[in-house]
Amino acid sequence: MKRILLAGVAAGLTMFVWGFISHMFLPIGEMGVDVMPNEAAVVSALQLSITEPGFYLFPYEGSTGTEAEVEAHMERYKAGPRGVLVYNPEGGDPMMTRSLVGELIFNILAALCAGWIVSRIPGGTGDRAWYVALLGIIGWMSISASHWLWYGFPFDYVLGELIGNLVGWFLVGLVLAKMIQAPAPARA
Repeated sequence: MKRILLAGVAAGLTMFVWGFISHMFLPIGEMGVDVMPNEAAVVSALQLSITEPGFYLFPYEGSTGTEAEVEAHMERYKAGPRGVLVYNPEGGDPMMTRSLVGELIFNILAALCAGWIVSRIPGGTGDRAWYVALLGIIGWMSISASHWLWYGFPFDYVLGELIGNLVGWFLVGLVLAKMIQAPAPARA
């Protein structure tokens, strides 16, 4: 158990460093992210219109409504524009200390989960590292790919997420597989 804990922390730190590199030095972290045209005008309109932080879909009907309201929503959706807005009317720390610490904690927790799995997988370092990379791809398919399909996230953005997950989780897998001894193969 101690070996899994140490490996999980080391692998979580590896993922955190990879995230830093992929966002600060490689174009992966900015793929599909664009500068908002007329930002000052858009921000001014948002400040006048939205006072609460939230995740906003537009157009949005909700889960209830009359048949006529649902039909009107469908027509607005077809006509466009449509989109997603994650909005916070408050300012914040551009260095995002809280977010960075939280990211590190979640990277370590995720690596600990992967470490537990790796401790039960026989095989060589490379094989076990690829199994962990597959965990990252599974996560991407169930989250990022769904955001592309349902919310219209840019393809370049979700492609960057795929690259980041694949490389990051493979590196995590390498660290875990090197630090956690493989179990003996099961006898037939």
